[in-house]
Amino acid sequence: MKKNILSIPVSYICFLVLTLGLTACEKEVIPPNNNTEEPDSPSDPPKQEEEKYEPEVSTDDYEIVYDTQDGKKAIGYRVFTAEGMLKWLYATSVEDPNTPETDGPNKNLGLELMKDINMPDQTIVEDTKKRSFRFAAPVSYDKYGYPTNSNWKMQWNFSGTIEGNGYNISGFRMFNDGGGGLVASLDSAGVVRNLTICDAKVRAFWGVGFIAGTSNGLIENCHVREDCKLAILTNNEYEGGIVGKNYGTIIGCTNAYHYLHGKINHYKGGIAGLNDGTIIGCINYGTIKGHYRIGGITGNNTGSVIACGNTAEVSGVAYAGGIVGFNEASTDVVGSWTAYIYNSGQPYNEQTGFGRNDNSSHCEAIFVGNSMDINEKIPEMNAALKVYNWEWVIAENPEVDYPTLRQIKE
Repeated sequence: MKKNILSIPVSYICFLVLTLGLTACEKEVIPPNNNTEEPDSPSDPPKQEEEKYEPEVSTDDYEIVYDTQDGKKAIGYRVFTAEGMLKWLYATSVEDPNTPETDGPNKNLGLELMKDINMPDQTIVEDTKKRSFRFAAPVSYDKYGYPTNSNWKMQWNFSGTIEGNGYNISGFRMFNDGGGGLVASLDSAGVVRNLTICDAKVRAFWGVGFIAGTSNGLIENCHVREDCKLAILTNNEYEGGIVGKNYGTIIGCTNAYHYLHGKINHYKGGIAGLNDGTIIGCINYGTIKGHYRIGGITGNNTGSVIACGNTAEVSGVAYAGGIVGFNEASTDVVGSWTAYIYNSGQPYNEQTGFGRNDNSSHCEAIFVGNSMDINEKIPEMNAALKVYNWEWVIAENPEVDYPTLRQIKE
């Protein structure tokens, strides 16, 4: 009787397969898969941890300065080019390089100029990949030549130090629907010094100055050239060559910009539109024309004006003065002078340099006259300035030139 193949033991069949050289004999037992997730596709790349952003410490455009105690903490930027300036602007207005993951600015990061910086006449846009701004389309202008967009990003409540090292920033353009300047507002801890502004054009609505819109800090040895332009739109207030509104200290600064545009503005001054702090050792060379409370040094003074001079014409509709437009009660104006220049504004006292002066203010050694007159009054002014450590120096050609200033180092 023929034997049924189905009755042959499996182990015997395996023996035959191995004997004949076959490669498999038993079926692989696969345990049940309780994982309901679909397996990764073999074409998907392996997952990698996101690389932490590390800023470039040094390039041809800038260097990051680190704290000497904490070598990983950035405290400022040394800037060599306009592109390097964009890196500092980004860090102080958008993202702190110390903590990029928080996506917030560091208003304490210092800036040190290592060369003259000329900003291109191009707007700036954010470049998130490079953690910076970049230059884009050309800046546009209105029919009067004032910018309608910007190649700059202002810092509000800036509390760091801007060290100009005697270099220039030229070509900066700013349009803002609020206040404006190189910094919008300077904190009480903020410092801007040893810097010259050239060929700047600023267009804003209130509180405007080429260095700061509003200052609670220190501005020292900063200068504004004649080729700058500044405009306040609509009938608004507080316009100054250095600062729109000063609540801090301004030392040894000069303005040569001429305020000639015809908007109806109030509180305009060659150094500050409004002064509620201290202005010391400053000279205005720029013509100032406005309407109400217009001054060669400040339009409205509720603080101190010490050792200041004005060589230019000042005119307004009411309260225009060669030194101070409207000098309020309990103020100090000492050792200062203004050129004897006809002023069309009324009321105006050409003999004192004030549009209006409160009788309770302290005014000492104030003179109005031509260059010869002012140079002759230097001994009297310097006697009053002795406690302030400033003195006037007679001009080499007193028949033509007005005196210059010198700070007495202790």
